[in-house]
Amino acid sequence: MKEYWKDWHFSARWKDIPDSARWNGEWKKFCRLSPNHALRYLWMVHHRSEDGDLGNIIVPDKLCYLHLLSSNAKNTGVLPAGLRRLEMVRCLKLESADGLAASCRELRFMYLLTDHCAMSVKFSSC
Repeated sequence: MKEYWKDWHFSARWKDIPDSARWNGEWKKFCRLSPNHALRYLWMVHHRSEDGDLGNIIVPDKLCYLHLLSSNAKNTGVLPAGLRRLEMVRCLKLESADGLAASCRELRFMYLLTDHCAMSVKFSSC
């Protein structure tokens, strides 16, 4: 079987990604897990932040996919340097993505959906 999750130009099939490289579930459950340095794909529900950004999500620098369904974050803050795809859905308090370009040089796709509008951006390499 072809290893889809290793191809930078392919949207991975979740079930084909090894268990050690992916995780999905509730924010509270994620906080209780021990650090997983093999994690590359993270799909999380009900993220909460006291300081208003995503900096409290402790993930490896090589994380390439982050999907948040419902977060109280106001700013994206600093995310992992290797992030290639960011999706934020029902993040109603999101106001700013300041620092995203500086911290995520590998970002190729971003999808942001609030209650007012949706924005999808696909980046191409220069």
